[in-house]
Amino acid sequence: MEFYAAKAGGQSFMSAILEANPDFDEKLAHRSQRLYWNAFKHPTRYEKNALTERDDESTLAEFGEERNIESLMMGWTDYGTAVGKMPVEAQVFQVWAFARKPPASAVARRRDQCCRLFPDLDKAPLVEQKRRLIAKFTWARDQFEVMGSPKTELRPLLLHWPPSPETNHR
Repeated sequence: MEFYAAKAGGQSFMSAILEANPDFDEKLAHRSQRLYWNAFKHPTRYEKNALTERDDESTLAEFGEERNIESLMMGWTDYGTAVGKMPVEAQVFQVWAFARKPPASAVARRRDQCCRLFPDLDKAPLVEQKRRLIAKFTWARDQFEVMGSPKTELRPLLLHWPPSPETNHR
């Protein structure tokens, strides 16, 4: 999605992070970003002309809740930049993630808005944070301001899932 965000003329999540933190090593940041993606996406590799299973057990063992939240935040942000709209759940997720750990560089108004929707979120255990996130999905779907926005994708988050038996999956 990073490529498509840039192709659409926007700034990718990673580019914004690097711009706000010029001391970051760009190659190291991209390598870290793709470390888990590659482990999930590519379970095998060619080695000596034979397909072998990658040894990513230690890498995947490090992948936890925080890394998942970071990855989803990057992906949805770049998707929104590329497409110009997002499902309501992705919009709420962004606000939630921001309220959990607002960046120091955040504009005070934006930080206040996020924290108003999710007050004292940073003080709650993760399981409670997630409960509040899920509850806010329902709330957001009832908000005309959100659902009537041209930035809200009105299609369901999961399209035709699970697939019907008649669907050709090729």
